[in-house]
Amino acid sequence: MDKIRVYLIFTLILFIFTGCLSHRPGCMNEGNKGLNLRWGTFISKSGKITGYQLNNEAELSKLIYKGSFDKLNDSILFSIDEEKYCRLLGMTRDTILSIQALNEPGDSLHFIEYSDPPRNVRMRAVWNAINKTFGSKGFREIYDSLQTLVPVVR
Repeated sequence: MDKIRVYLIFTLILFIFTGCLSHRPGCMNEGNKGLNLRWGTFISKSGKITGYQLNNEAELSKLIYKGSFDKLNDSILFSIDEEKYCRLLGMTRDTILSIQALNEPGDSLHFIEYSDPPRNVRMRAVWNAINKTFGSKGFREIYDSLQTLVPVVR
């Protein structure tokens, strides 16, 4: 009887201990494989786009406009750590859920694009880079956070 009780207690403790130590999957998992986060500047008169992209491997790339957003050419600059990537991705998702549409006209525009093809989700927020409107506040904060990743060229 005592052996069974000890065995049950040991098994219970083992389940509790392993359950507490199990790692929750981060945001860089197979479910987010095709996810891309893009941001940058669009000059409407010239059609010039300069920007950056974070893919689900947390790799930062510089984007080069080639006629449309679907044909952007990129070159990987470096990778960022998973914690920072997941924080930025979470901020972006939260802002998208609270501000579901943003399209402000202007000559010089900033944009953030959240693209998740496996889930058929694509959202782009575009706002006037000069004006600081209430509607663009959340996306401006994300844009500024994303811009801190961009290397300074001297």
